[in-house]
Amino acid sequence: MNSQSNLIHDFGTYCSCYEITRNNAIWSALGALSGAVNRKVYTKIGDIPIYCRLYILLVSSPGSGKSTAMGFAENLFRAACPEIPVCPSKQSHGDIIKFMSSDDCLNFYIDSKGERHEHRTYVGFIDEFKNFVAYDIIGMMNFLTGMFEAKDRFDASTLSRGKEEVPFPAFCFVACENPSWMIRHIKNDSISDGFGRRVIIVHETEDAPPRPEVIITPEIRKLAESLVRRLEKIKTFNGEYFFEPSARVWYNKWYEAKHKQMLNTTDQIFRGYLRSKHTLLLRVAMLYDCATGEPTWRFTIPLLETCLAFFDTIEPNIPKLFMSAGRNELALPQQRIIDLITQNNGEMPYVEVLRESGKDLSPAEQDSVLYNLKKQEILYEAKMLVGKAERRYFFTRDGLARAIKDGRVLINQP
Repeated sequence: MNSQSNLIHDFGTYCSCYEITRNNAIWSALGALSGAVNRKVYTKIGDIPIYCRLYILLVSSPGSGKSTAMGFAENLFRAACPEIPVCPSKQSHGDIIKFMSSDDCLNFYIDSKGERHEHRTYVGFIDEFKNFVAYDIIGMMNFLTGMFEAKDRFDASTLSRGKEEVPFPAFCFVACENPSWMIRHIKNDSISDGFGRRVIIVHETEDAPPRPEVIITPEIRKLAESLVRRLEKIKTFNGEYFFEPSARVWYNKWYEAKHKQMLNTTDQIFRGYLRSKHTLLLRVAMLYDCATGEPTWRFTIPLLETCLAFFDTIEPNIPKLFMSAGRNELALPQQRIIDLITQNNGEMPYVEVLRESGKDLSPAEQDSVLYNLKKQEILYEAKMLVGKAERRYFFTRDGLARAIKDGRVLINQP
């Protein structure tokens, strides 16, 4: 596949001029594509249609560039798709339903057979997810879960509002949030009971390379300006995707391995994500192929492998975010320790970890948290030679592997 002609990669090239991570650029672009393509492109699992709608949640520390990436994607979407309404960053699920069921959200497209189809697409580019769900977090989660699975209609009838339906709905969003709020406020059952299976969580723990000066070359400017024209073309695509025979064999084998991984996963949030990962992969694969500007309408092995790599880069950080969500008051300080060591190339002197974590934890709490992190094999403790002295260090799994490979570890303590 020619990555040079793909809107996703070109959007990433433009974002690389700023302090924006590759993952935040890729998934922001996929969010814009999801809104543009929405219900018009689909595949089927049996008789069940799978549309290109996505929920994407960019999670990282303030100032990490996630809002900038999402803002660029929103600008692109608004310029290329002015006929599709954009959702405010703070709106109740009742107001969303009311708007989507009204004529203000009504759109049509003509398929390859010349037939006219209705769709009600509503797209969110949400600066802070906490504000979006603030009015009624449980109600919003339930709404998002139900809307994601809606096919030809979303039934929102209630005793107070009476009969209320959204025909042919397509709600999708890209949202930003910081890890501390997610850990504090999203309880395990709120995520694992439905929403967590539908949302793609892009949890970034490292910053992008520094860009003291933003340089937009004429080539980059030309590329950025072409993105709008290309998305205008992409939004006209409509049709169904099918598997090439070799890709079907590859996919079936991969699905069985994914299912086995899911059964062996004890974390309920990550287990829920794995349960629905195959449908998320198919959605992203359709969008990626459309992003070339010349869709093949076929799932191929290279296409599926390329899109699976997007998931592979974000998956390791999903369990880190929610491993203690909603369980106890030590969840946030525990996550800060992990993030701190990760940001220091996966290794940090023992005394520095104690000094930094001592800002949030008592000595007894430090002992408990660090013991549990080692017991869960999230962090590892070992000794290294610093100058002529032996020093105790904490490591992430990757950090310890690098230190062992470099021959710097003296004693590896489980």
